[in-house]
Amino acid sequence: MALVYAPPLSGATTWVASAGRGWLDGTQMAVDAGLHSPDWCRESCPASEKEAHLKAIDEFFEDYADHKIVATVFYDKIPDMVVLIDENVHRAYVSQSSGPSWGTVFDIRTYLKQMCNRFGVVSVSSFAKAAEHLG
Repeated sequence: MALVYAPPLSGATTWVASAGRGWLDGTQMAVDAGLHSPDWCRESCPASEKEAHLKAIDEFFEDYADHKIVATVFYDKIPDMVVLIDENVHRAYVSQSSGPSWGTVFDIRTYLKQMCNRFGVVSVSSFAKAAEHLG
């Protein structure tokens, strides 16, 4: 499996739909499987419930070992690569959405940067670059 993580509202769904030949939208897959909902990020729940929710999604991806997946929901499964688009562009995407706040998205960006540093995961600035690198 090739697994790429990106923070929410990075354009992953748009990229998979338009140019991501052979790539699957892991977040949409989790929604379709009933494991996630688009409004989940706005729901208030205990940390243990959030952890269980995200771990279930990580485990779900294991069933797709022969696929290439881009996901914006995840827990602690180490990806092959992380996409962090330009921060100013990302802020603009977030400001145009009714999804998570910039503060939440920024925290996820920070978490992904820490994951990259801790585990040696490569970070790139676009989904096309990730696809080019991972095939």
